[in-house]
Parts: sequence; C-alpha cells; structure tokens
Amino acid sequence: MMNRRSFLIASIETSLAAYFTCLGKSWSQEISHDPGSLGTMEGGPLGPVSAYLQEYRGPSGSLDSSKVQTLSFDWVQWKTNRHRQVPLQSVVGELKVQRDPLQEDNHIVYTVRQTLGQGEHMEGVYHCLRDKWLSLARWDIKVHLESGSVSIDPMTRIQEKGTREKDTLILERDGGTERIACPGPLICRWGLLDGGRVLNSLAASNASVFLLKEPSGILRNQHFFPAETLSFPGAREETISTFLQTGPGCLPTHWILDEQHRPLFVTVFLLSLVLKEITSSGKEIF
Repeated sequence: MMNRRSFLIASIETSLAAYFTCLGKSWSQEISHDPGSLGTMEGGPLGPVSAYLQEYRGPSGSLDSSKVQTLSFDWVQWKTNRHRQVPLQSVVGELKVQRDPLQEDNHIVYTVRQTLGQGEHMEGVYHCLRDKWLSLARWDIKVHLESGSVSIDPMTRIQEKGTREKDTLILERDGGTERIACPGPLICRWGLLDGGRVLNSLAASNASVFLLKEPSGILRNQHFFPAETLSFPGAREETISTFLQTGPGCLPTHWILDEQHRPLFVTVFLLSLVLKEITSSGKEIF
C-alpha cells in the first residue's frame, strides 16, 4: 500500500507527464515508469490538456539574483467539464513578484501583486534575510475582495504588518496585535519562487521550517522533498527537477524547475502558477 509521501511524489510525476505532453516531448521513452500508471493515456485524468498548456513554450528571460527582476506568472486552473473533454476558463489570475537585492544591505525585498478570480487582489512587500533560507524578517500586505456592494466592500479590506523578533512573530491586524511562537526558520513563499537553490537546500537538509499563511496568521510546519530529476535529450538536453512541499494542515505543493532553477510550474490541487517571463531593470518595474 502506497504511503502519503510516496503517493504525493508520484503525483509530481503525473504533473511532469502533463508538462512534457504539452511540449511534444517523447518523455515516456525516457523514464522507466509505465505512462498508463500516471494517468496520462487517452481517457486518463490528464488526457485532455488545456489549450493554454498546449500553447506554452516556457518562459523568456533568465534569473540573475544580482539584479532587480520581475517574475510574471499566470494562475491556471485544471478543471474540465464532466466528460473531461473541454477545459473551463484556463487563466483565472496573474501574479507578479519583483525581487530587489539593491534596496537594502541586509535584506532582499520582494514586492508582490496578485489578482485571482473575479475580484481578489493582494499587494505585499516582504523583506527576507540573505541567509540560505531567504528567511522572512518583516512584511506588509493588503488584501481586498471585491463584493460589488458599497456597504460590504470596505469590510473585505485587510491589512497586515508583521515582524519577526527572535522566536516570536508580531502581527498587527484589524487594530490589534498578536504574538505567535515560531521556533524554527520562517520561509517566504514568494521568495521561494525566486529561490530554486533554496529548494535544493531545503530538500537536501530535510529541515523543518515554517510558512505563514497570510493574512490568516496561521503558521504551518513545512517539509520539502526532492521527487525526481529527469533529463530529456533533444536539440539540447533539458534537465527538470521536481520537489514536493507538504506539512500538517496544508495541501501539498508540487514544484517543477528547469535547469536554470526557474519555477516553471507550482501546483496546489487544481491551481497552477505558470511562469511566463522574467524581466530585468535597475528601477521599479511595476
């Protein structure tokens, strides 16, 4: 009987199968698994690949941690109709994450803007230490859910500020202050989008780290596991690395990175972040 970890790692292989099917790769000849067991054959759960992914050819731009750069993503959903033949609306939002290593000597600053669904907006600024985890030191976020009602709309606006002081997180939200114990490293989920090497370190050390679910203020213990590294010969050989992120009370997150450590896909249940482009500038981009 397959345990939870083995099942989740196998599900990353399913994501990989979908990715390479979209790109027209003959991946089934390069890995030892039976493709049918991954549900990729016609009639399987990943048989009807959305039109979005059929058009996807990978992101433009390269990561350079010494520069101000912006990573642009689409939020893509994997829902299909009852016959699993027609994808529903593929793109349901967008995310931009700007990394600025030049603004502060001791921190890397991440500025985030996200739109999801019909009216969910989030903006945030995150200051991360220059350590091996890109540990979160302080943050300031604003969340707004558009309700369409003049009376309700103001109540859907949330602002949260947070700071880490030793083993304690201090959260300021809704006019009050909350203190939360955090006995281990606190990672920034937005910093991880820019930190392929951080994922390698987390998986290699099997360290237990914490992730803050803002703006709920819920702290979750997280573990990272390497799933598989695959090479695909072609015009030039491509190497894809996969990681599993999981923890108590959290949906598993599947990471697919290319050989440049760019996060091509970050999937949580039926939603995936898909990297579109990386742009560089000496100034604020958005």
